Amino acid sequence: MGVDVAAAVQATAFVAAAARAAETAKPRGRVRDEYARLFVDVQRQRQNVRRRLLAAGTDEVVYRTAILDALLTTTTSGHTGYAVLNLGAGFCARPYRLELSTCATYIEVDAPDVVELKAEVLAPFDSRCPVTRVPGDVRDVATLRRVSVEHGLADRRTIVMSEGLLVYLPPEQVTELASGLAGVLRDARWLCDIVSVDSAAGMNTVASGAKADVRLHGLSDLETLQSGGWTVSEYRPLPISRRSPVAGGSRDVVDGVLALDLSIMD
Repeated sequence: MGVDVAAAVQATAFVAAAARAAETAKPRGRVRDEYARLFVDVQRQRQNVRRRLLAAGTDEVVYRTAILDALLTTTTSGHTGYAVLNLGAGFCARPYRLELSTCATYIEVDAPDVVELKAEVLAPFDSRCPVTRVPGDVRDVATLRRVSVEHGLADRRTIVMSEGLLVYLPPEQVTELASGLAGVLRDARWLCDIVSVDSAAGMNTVASGAKADVRLHGLSDLETLQSGGWTVSEYRPLPISRRSPVAGGSRDVVDGVLALDLSIMD
């Protein structure tokens, strides 16, 4: 990613961790992430907390995390040998806090500075499945191909995770990512969150007010994701979603979480 976008993505990774930490502190929180506080403490030490972004996005982060947790554990439950490929993993601690011991490997790809800090913070803890962190640009097909080859992803069932990532990519780059993944995987499920065009516009207003140098993007249809053979198998709107009419479309796009399946036969 470009320098400005990478800095903004790292800042919002801290915001997402802060949202999960705040929810964990509640007696009946919807998400339990005891590791999120560690990243919040690092952020406070650096004095870079973006409080306005946090105040605007706490519920969205918590809901999407809870839904993705449920989809991931449901998919892996009762099965062995899955590979998980987390793109733009940020400070996600799922291999540590969720029961993923049946997974053969958990691979995270993100910017080098994020990977470095995450490895340092989580070093004292044991994950519940093998974790490999790869520094790199998740939009780069060559990086995806290299990771796929090194870990044999084309020969095994793979779960792709991308939480809080697609909103940073314009629709054409989302399509390129979908096609790139389809080109290096064969049997896969992709769990991701999406936002509508209207929601992205609102988020850009908040980001501008918080002086975050980033441009966010929404989707006007699901065809953007259904490239290379991906099929939407589940679509769970967030309870706080805003509906965005799609001209000429058969389905409105709302903020939510998708499960897409890919099966490429010989």
